[in-house]
Amino acid sequence: MMPFKAPFDTYYSAIFKPAIEEAGMKPVRADDLFRPSVIVSDIWAMIQDGDVLLAELTTKNANVFYELGLSHAVGKPVILVSETMDDVPFDLQQLRVLLYNKDDPSWGDKLRESIVSAVKETLENPIEGVPPIFRKKVESFAPEQEETAARLEALESQVRLLRTQTARASSSRSPWRDELNAVNSGEMLEDWADKWYQQVPLRVLIREIKRHPQIPDGEALRIQHIFENTEQGSGGKVD
Repeated sequence: MMPFKAPFDTYYSAIFKPAIEEAGMKPVRADDLFRPSVIVSDIWAMIQDGDVLLAELTTKNANVFYELGLSHAVGKPVILVSETMDDVPFDLQQLRVLLYNKDDPSWGDKLRESIVSAVKETLENPIEGVPPIFRKKVESFAPEQEETAARLEALESQVRLLRTQTARASSSRSPWRDELNAVNSGEMLEDWADKWYQQVPLRVLIREIKRHPQIPDGEALRIQHIFENTEQGSGGKVD
């Protein structure tokens, strides 16, 4: 659990990941996952599945503290790391924190060794890695829901969304555009324009005529002149 930005991405690849692997564990960050699911759902699953969690508290990242709170709430052992105690909230300062000093030329090696030792110690006695207040099993207050029911609800939500999008797409279709597709002569084009002239601005009708691949060039200008210069056109919607 750490910020996903420089220089922490480098810390992860050069220090945290090698240290965790040296301790015999598989390191996983949320951005290691490439799947179309809700990120909070993935993080919650990773917290529950992880044997040991590690939280980099430097910069007081809100996401890190949110995930740390979830980890403590379910009684998971967490190793705390920070560059300075100033980034460790008062409520956590009584816990063990692995500190590192970047002014020390060998700070990376020292931090890696500390993490290796902390992971191994936590695996040997995971209970000690959990603050005493969080060792009591806590019952969730959330309404219970079977996995199948949860998936069905999510599927129904997606179906409703698709139906809404389809309905909007259907309502946005213009019947005057559909009828233009059936025009195959100049006379039909005039009839079509005469029918829709009072409902659709002339400039819009002319634009659609120009766009239509089956209507010869020049027809749009002809129709425009007809409706601009006739008595019918003078009372219409010339925009």
